[in-house]
Amino acid sequence: MPATHQVSKDLDWLAAEIGKRSDGKITVEPYHGGELYGHDTAPDAVISGAIDMAVDSMGEVWPGYNIFFEATQLWFLAANADQVYANLDKVRQIAFPLYEELGVVPLSFWAFGQGGLWSRSPIYSPADIKGKIIRAPTQGDWTCIGALGATAAQIPSGEMYDALAKGSIDAIRTGFDSGVSRKLFEPASYLSGPTQFTLYFTFVNPDIWNGLSQEYRDLIAQAHMDAQERNFTNVKAATQAALVTAADGCEVHMFTSGEQAQWIQAMQTIYSNWIDECEKAGYGSQAREYYELMK
Repeated sequence: MPATHQVSKDLDWLAAEIGKRSDGKITVEPYHGGELYGHDTAPDAVISGAIDMAVDSMGEVWPGYNIFFEATQLWFLAANADQVYANLDKVRQIAFPLYEELGVVPLSFWAFGQGGLWSRSPIYSPADIKGKIIRAPTQGDWTCIGALGATAAQIPSGEMYDALAKGSIDAIRTGFDSGVSRKLFEPASYLSGPTQFTLYFTFVNPDIWNGLSQEYRDLIAQAHMDAQERNFTNVKAATQAALVTAADGCEVHMFTSGEQAQWIQAMQTIYSNWIDECEKAGYGSQAREYYELMK
């Protein structure tokens, strides 16, 4: 994420806070915008020890390691920010042991925020999306888009604006804050959502973590929890500000309860297929628990 994104700003706060609380004995150097590694390479970089720690989307690359993590990007399964925040401790209990199995130590969540559809024509119902070409970043998105009768397009984020402006694609699924930072309200005529709430998380190489004293592990863990609370508060405010900015350039439509019900009904087969795949992989109980928590 660019240094201007709210998550990046909160990471800078965390780095400074750890240095302050440790009297300068622990130094955290943040690198933003994929300067060291991107979303697709950060997990292996931390697992191998090439870097000490990273922040990454729970649902962008990690489903390739464990299909359970696709849940965080399935549309409408967890789209309400308050609902997600209220259940963070339970999500931690379900998800963090699965990350530990993969060779990292998870520390805290980060809110990327709510996302939706920036489009050339209104997309307010499942019927509206059929036949559309939608740019989206994750396997969970692609699964949903295809199942809903649309076509998923994989376009680099730097090319999204031009693709939408030229009509090469019909819509972009991305965060409200992220879309505003990229000025998508200029080529888009409509913004509808939210389709989901994207969670990121911090994870550390276990050798680095276990090499720290218990005092420093406690200090870093508490700083992360404080940063998590700060981040969720800041992102909620940033999301509201982004929607105000977006409304100056395009029509902003938040799904009504009736519209949400239509989308959720259309998603039932997708949810069931995901639970079945998790069952085959040996994680059916975790999938069912998460689904019951967030549905």
